[in-house]
Amino acid sequence: MAQRFGSWAEFRMSPIMLFLMLVLVYQFGILFAAPGAVMIYGGNVGRRENGRISLAGPLSNLLLEWLFSSCYLNRGYSMRLGRYGVIVNIALALFNMIPFAIFDGRKVWEWNKPVYLLVVIAALLYSICMLHRSLMAPISRMPF
Repeated sequence: MAQRFGSWAEFRMSPIMLFLMLVLVYQFGILFAAPGAVMIYGGNVGRRENGRISLAGPLSNLLLEWLFSSCYLNRGYSMRLGRYGVIVNIALALFNMIPFAIFDGRKVWEWNKPVYLLVVIAALLYSICMLHRSLMAPISRMPF
């Protein structure tokens, strides 16, 4: 999406966030894999373009979440893969839609509040549906 607006987007690692991630993993067993951010450079990027560029990541996560959810229809490792794929992608989509600081959500919120609300509500509803589905699955179909 950045290229469409004549810009360049790339991931930049933050040493502080990488350090925080390592501390969380080793001290608490929590993997929080967000050791940086995507930075946008160049082009004629206004509020609208920046909002649309920032929306591309969370929408990609929601698309991947939907694709991984199809693995729930199978048994065994495919179901486990689907479960983890859904969890990771919904977490990333919702995390990136936080409307503060450098997160994509702030840029989308500043551009178009109804679009922001639509994406966040859709992500939350889909995650609730997947949680309900996982809780209602028969024990024999549970991945553990």
